[in-house]
Amino acid sequence: METIKVTNAWVYYSFFLVILVFGLLFLKYEYAPVFSNGEYKRNKNVMIISFILIGYITFWAAIRNGVADTSTYIDGYKMLNSNRNIIEVFRGEEKAPLFTVYQIILKRFGFDYHFYLASIAVISGICIAYGIGAYSESVFFSAFVFVASTNCMWMFNGIRQFLVVAIIFASTRLIVKKKLFKFLILVFILYFVHNSCIIMIPIYFVLNFKPWSWQIAVCILTTMAIVLLFPQLFVELLDSGMKDYNLAEQMQEDDGVNILRVFVAAAPAILAYVYRSKIKENDNRYVDLWVNASVITVCLYAVGVISSGIFVGRLPIYTEIYNILLLPFILKRIIPQESKSFLYAACVGFYILFFYLMQKNAYYTTDLFASMNLKSF
Repeated sequence: METIKVTNAWVYYSFFLVILVFGLLFLKYEYAPVFSNGEYKRNKNVMIISFILIGYITFWAAIRNGVADTSTYIDGYKMLNSNRNIIEVFRGEEKAPLFTVYQIILKRFGFDYHFYLASIAVISGICIAYGIGAYSESVFFSAFVFVASTNCMWMFNGIRQFLVVAIIFASTRLIVKKKLFKFLILVFILYFVHNSCIIMIPIYFVLNFKPWSWQIAVCILTTMAIVLLFPQLFVELLDSGMKDYNLAEQMQEDDGVNILRVFVAAAPAILAYVYRSKIKENDNRYVDLWVNASVITVCLYAVGVISSGIFVGRLPIYTEIYNILLLPFILKRIIPQESKSFLYAACVGFYILFFYLMQKNAYYTTDLFASMNLKSF
């Protein structure tokens, strides 16, 4: 307990407390979304609650000053030449030209790194809050899963990739409605923020298959085989900053994805398979997408376990984020009434244990509050 206080890790555990408090105070206002004519409709009060819950997490992400790779982002922003020609940025060899241009614009307007980090956190937070508020059967449980699955930690580490993930998450309707052209334009734009988002193009087609169909099995097995046999083909899908590393050596040195993460990511997919007939009765294309996304997540993590946690292990976040919608749907709509209490309790218990195991060495630092500034940590 003393360690949590010294390292300010209590900040992360406070996320659970806020979700619990709001859950107890406003649970009766959490009206279930109405699915009609292939579209979701949601009470505005629920949307407000979603933005408050994710907003609290966003606040701490916005004011940090040295958590994980934050220092790298801060140093990069400070060293950036704001007089660079924007057109030349795109013509050059920048790994994220659009992201660089965004930084240049902020610096030209005189904003320091605090505003820079905060703006990214706010954009990501708004997108996540919108997705949860618009589609989740329970904004409280979705917020809980978002935190307990450690997906929320992407707002503190790996923020450039998560910015892309969050925007795509908020644009789920484009996938469900099969707006391929608009989706391709979105991916094309986001590619210049983090090039790993290119993987969403093949995933787009898989997500639109019927859950548990033979087409999905063929696509996933083929993809897994390619990843295992020709891993070098996937280097271009990931942060080009890793191009300086020797892939063969990196694959040997990397221990792969933590097996616990695979089990946690697999839970929603397993439940979806067990209750697949009941899910099919709902005839909800959004849910079908979440199920397919969950299956893809498990497969990518499984490959990461036996190959590279650094390379392959960074891809599942694009689909894993949908578990925060799928699990509440299954527990609230699909699970038999007599089993709900047990499964809810089991999920809460195991998720909190998982969060502790994954974050037991976590720390938090900010210079907004002098007593919480751990730059020398």
